[in-house]
Order: sequence, then C-alpha cells, then structure tokens
Amino acid sequence: QPGERLLQTRRSIDRCVDWNTRPSPTFFILGAQKAGTTSLYEYMVQHPLIVRAKRRETHCLDWRWLSASNIKKYNSTKKQSKTLPEDALFKQQRQHCLEFYYAKELQDYPSCLTGDSTPSYLLDTIRVIPRLKRVFPHFSDIKFFVMLRDPVARAFSHYQMVTSTKGTAAQLKTRGNEWRHLKFEQVVLKELQELQQRFGLIPYWKKKSKIVDYEGDLIDEKTSGGTANYDDYYVDEAVFDSFRGSPEEQTSWIRFQKEIPLSTGSHSLLARGLYDLQLRSWFRHFERDQFLICSLEDEMNFPGPLMEKVWGHLNLPPYPIEDTTPKNSREYSSPIEPDIRSLLKRFYAPHNDKLEDLLNREFPLWKI
Repeated sequence: QPGERLLQTRRSIDRCVDWNTRPSPTFFILGAQKAGTTSLYEYMVQHPLIVRAKRRETHCLDWRWLSASNIKKYNSTKKQSKTLPEDALFKQQRQHCLEFYYAKELQDYPSCLTGDSTPSYLLDTIRVIPRLKRVFPHFSDIKFFVMLRDPVARAFSHYQMVTSTKGTAAQLKTRGNEWRHLKFEQVVLKELQELQQRFGLIPYWKKKSKIVDYEGDLIDEKTSGGTANYDDYYVDEAVFDSFRGSPEEQTSWIRFQKEIPLSTGSHSLLARGLYDLQLRSWFRHFERDQFLICSLEDEMNFPGPLMEKVWGHLNLPPYPIEDTTPKNSREYSSPIEPDIRSLLKRFYAPHNDKLEDLLNREFPLWKI
C-alpha cells in the first residue's frame, strides 16, 4: 500500500503489517544420526532466507532441556537469584528454547526461516514430542525433515564415530567411552540382548527353536577365538507381525526410551535404526504432510533434486546451492565382518519392509 512501512535486510524485505506472523523455529531435522543430517542442514542454510540457529544441534528439547531441577543454574547465568514459582517454569522453558532461534529478532522478518538439526530427537519421542508441543504452540505449522540410511551402515558409522579418539575434549566427552574398548560385534550382541531380555522390545528375535541366549556361544565363543554360528539367528515373522503395533510393543518402547541416557552418545546402536517404530511415534502426534523423509543413499547423492524438495517443503523460492560437499563424513579403516553384517541384515529386514509400507516407497539399496 502507498506509504506502507517496510523492513529490509540484505536478504529480505518484509511488511511491518506482517510482524510476527511466522513464529520460530520453522523446521527441525529430527534425525537419524549418521544419516546425512549435518550435510542437509549445511545445504539448507545456504538459502538466503534461512537463518542459521545459534547452534546446529540445539538439544534444547533433550539434554539441554530446562527442567525444574536445573532452573536455579539457568537463572544464575541470567543473573537472577530469585527462585521462580512453579507456574513460571513454562515461561522460562519456552524462553530458553526460543533464544536458540533468534525468535525475538526474527519477529520483524517473517520471510526468514530458522531451525536446527538435532538428530537425537527422532529416537527420544517420549521426551521430545511433549516438550516440543509445550514450548512451541505453533507446532502444527512446523516442518520436519528426516534423513534415513541403511540401518546396518548407520550403526557401523555410529560405532566408528563414538569410538574415535580424534576430536576436541568436548566432542570426546559427548561421545562417551562405553564402547571405546569393545568390538563392533560385541556392542551389537550386547544391545540385542538388552532389547530382548531387558526391555522385551524384540520378542521375535530367536535362535532355532529357542529364545536367544547370548551368555554362551554368541558372545563367549566369538571373543575367545571360537566361531559363533550367527546363521542360527532369525526373526520369527509371525511373532513380529503380531507384536508390531500392539500395546505390548508400545509398553516395551516406552520402557526402553525411559532408559535413554543423556550424558553419552554411546547408546542405542541398533534402536536408532528401527525407523518404522520411531516414525510411527511421530506420526501419531503430527500430520504426515509436515514431514519430508529422504534417504542418504538416494537423495543425498543428488543434492540438486533433493534441495528442490526441501525448498518446496518449506514454501521457499528455489535457490541453487554452491557447496554440495558431504559434511561430517569419515573413512573407515576396516569393513563390517560379513557374518555380523548378515546377522544385522536379517534383523532389520522385516523392519525395513514395514517402513516401506509406512512411507509407500522402497529402499532397494538397503537390500544389497
């Protein structure tokens, strides 16, 4: 309109009448870890209308969450010595999260978007989803991105990352040291045991007419120089089909999530690859059209078409990115041993089949 006030930056022009019409954050990259989330985020922030958050991985909804127990510590950093009443906790939690996204500054510039990439969110649904809905009332407008990867390759990459001794002191601390002196197969077998016996999450994982017993040949023979007969282990598909989506599965899943540690990255090597289970949790709380789900093997190898999908999902004008080099990737000194690779392929096969049904798309490269 004639005489209308505008606000201009080097990247945007906004009308003053549109003030605060796009609350922050606009998007989240939920995961999966070691599936190309860093690359996707670095590609996205090349768009002139996407503002990088204060941290790429904010973790404001999991281990940086402002709980009642650490409210005093947070207040001390803000030079507030007074203890707030319980009914004010929500305001501080919301403010704490919004600070990562320049929420106040971006009120004047609704054409600009921001968000983060915290790949632990996909797994930790019982903590993240309620908190997200609590502090971001515009949750129905938020766009979600999920990067997937062959779960076997993802697990091996995860193991290689957290057991690496290269990195800063802060990085090494975040990775944890629980697996640093264990072989990949030992971590795999230990988690299979825990998922089955401790959490009851994989009752369909069996060994030739009996429940898997990891106390004997599977762990001890292999680590003592013997040969574990991995071919004996399989998924009982009848039990799998009856368990998937059942109340028992949900109970076991919640039990598992309650034990997810927040002080180390050395956990959930196999559970993070149960994409069907994780996505069903997210789909129960948000509309399907809020999600754009891509795979490392397919879309990430073609950044141009991938980013066209991303811009469309965010309702942004097309923009050709210049830097398409992979981020946070690493080379491995040795491949996965064939027998443990075959074991994991069998374990994940029915989960991947259900994932394809859930998403109505195929992941043929995961079958190789």
